[in-house]
Amino acid sequence: MDVINVEYGGNTISWFENTDGLGNFGPKNIISNIIQPLKIVAKDFDNDGDIDIASINHHNTGTTAVYWHENTDGLGTFSAEQIISTDILGGRGIDAADLDNDGDIDVLSASIIDYKVAWYENLTILVVEGVSVSELALYPNPVKNILNINPSNDNPINKIAIYNVLGGLVLQNNNPKNSIDVSKLSSGLLFVKIETNKGLVTKK
Repeated sequence: MDVINVEYGGNTISWFENTDGLGNFGPKNIISNIIQPLKIVAKDFDNDGDIDIASINHHNTGTTAVYWHENTDGLGTFSAEQIISTDILGGRGIDAADLDNDGDIDVLSASIIDYKVAWYENLTILVVEGVSVSELALYPNPVKNILNINPSNDNPINKIAIYNVLGGLVLQNNNPKNSIDVSKLSSGLLFVKIETNKGLVTKK
């Protein structure tokens, strides 16, 4: 087992590799430099077989938020922090569990200034409502700049929303064409929720 460390005063989240299984550890590996991180939880949030990290910070004068940090290669290389929510004041606690029994891990937060306990649905497991996935083609996938969406002729697109794996809205277009510019989004696993005349479909 490796060790994850939170330094509230040092503004870092880091991990130390257990190098031999005998309790000898390697050097400090910085995961994030969030201001005043307070708590973390380690789970596989994107269902890719490795352990990611969610965190919460407590900062009196700056941004307090719930974050997650993707383990990008299964070897302990983590992405920059991705915001799940900033709708908290005075973060105090964080946990994770499959609260809605849909096969993925959701995140919970507790904050002391606004007296709030909240949960954030993980959208890793795709839900399709009212429209066949085969009626919409997304390409290229993976994408760097322009994502093209090819609907059937009788099922035009009304709205496009893109979410990260923990349900945070990162981009929305209420007057879409059949393409959307995603070049400014952080790299990682994202979900495109498309509203059509026949209903909703979510694609990875």
